[in-house]
Amino acid sequence: MNKLLIMLGIVILFSGCASIPPQSQKHFQPGSQMQRNEAASSVMQKSSGMKGMSSQTFEEDQNCNGKGPMLLSSHPYEPISGKIIGFVPPSVAKKLILRTEQDINGKIDPRYKDNLRAIVHPDGYPRYHRVIVIVPSGMKVQIGEEVTFIFGHASSQLACHYIPNLISAP
Repeated sequence: MNKLLIMLGIVILFSGCASIPPQSQKHFQPGSQMQRNEAASSVMQKSSGMKGMSSQTFEEDQNCNGKGPMLLSSHPYEPISGKIIGFVPPSVAKKLILRTEQDINGKIDPRYKDNLRAIVHPDGYPRYHRVIVIVPSGMKVQIGEEVTFIFGHASSQLACHYIPNLISAP
């Protein structure tokens, strides 16, 4: 089990349950509090124009857990496709959720907490790049299957919560 955790830890360095699109990873690199504050400011500027998010939810998102804004975009990026290469055991998924919640200063949307998680290699990315995505309830997928997914983003319904990477089509 420890060997699996180490392998997943290496493979998922920036792919946790809320993987960050390559163009946004600079905001989530480990660094000083000042760098984290700058990243939060950038995310806030992008999110201030989000359609569908209430002003109350936006206001509450600015101070999640008493530690400032959630460090995740408030709008989903364009869907991308990839191939399922495996699945994450539930015990590992729980640990990844906790790590992601700490990293982005927010909580997972409760609707997705217990879903199956697939490991996906996104098309066009280096062969070692992996992303963990949620398999929606009722959807059946298999290793080797091509899927379309969206990257994680802030919930427009629940303040300080995020929608994890999510398969949008098998």
